[in-house]
Amino acid sequence: MDAPAPEQQKMLASMAPDELRTAMRTLGYRTQHDLAAAIGVSRSAVSLWLEGKVGVPRPVAMLLRMLIAAQRRAF
Repeated sequence: MDAPAPEQQKMLASMAPDELRTAMRTLGYRTQHDLAAAIGVSRSAVSLWLEGKVGVPRPVAMLLRMLIAAQRRAF
């Protein structure tokens, strides 16, 4: 079975690279390393997500969205 085309892969990702960048800023993660350390993945994984080469795993997207929602409720 062939891998999905890049256009299809972007549609299948649970979080677009731009949304990931926005989530990082919102949560105060200044670098790829900061985010990677906080969620327990490698910096290279974060880099691949930000480049759109690999989709953000659904659990990671859900975690980031939950953290943002919790942060907004705290204020």
